Amino acid sequence: MYSPARNGKSVLRAVRVPHELDEQIRRLCEQHSLSYSGCVIRLARQGMEQALNSSAGRYQSLDTLISDVLAGNAREG
Repeated sequence: MYSPARNGKSVLRAVRVPHELDEQIRRLCEQHSLSYSGCVIRLARQGMEQALNSSAGRYQSLDTLISDVLAGNAREG
């Protein structure tokens, strides 16, 4: 049953990541004194913002960019 988030946050299910990526994230966590989830959230936000900013005006919103990325239609800047 769906339960709306009371604090504006959601808990994601387990996500499998390659061992190398996991190690890189762990190193970043240690270097910047972040929790693992805090680091992943920051990386995801920065990656999406960078992708949107480097799209040379092709995308008017992050939603459109994400839709194209998931559909395999996003182009490099």
